[in-house]
Amino acid sequence: DGDTVYAVVRGCGVGQTGGLGAFFAPSAVRQADVYAGVLARAGVLAADIGCVEAQGSGAARGDAAEVRALTAVFGPYVPTGSVPLG
Repeated sequence: DGDTVYAVVRGCGVGQTGGLGAFFAPSAVRQADVYAGVLARAGVLAADIGCVEAQGSGAARGDAAEVRALTAVFGPYVPTGSVPLG
């Protein structure tokens, strides 16, 4: 219909990343598992991603765990700072 397409969402995921006995404590390992699973189900590589929209609660532990998880999944495949984090 002529509208400009700015992005295509090919996958999404939700995960509870707390460990046993610490339901609300963030786990970078579990978050990385969720991100890797979303990429696999969507059939895309980390290098194909142009932007990541993070949950960004502002909580020191949660945000730090999320950045560690994203770095684990994206780090080996994209240059540092090349994927904007929103």
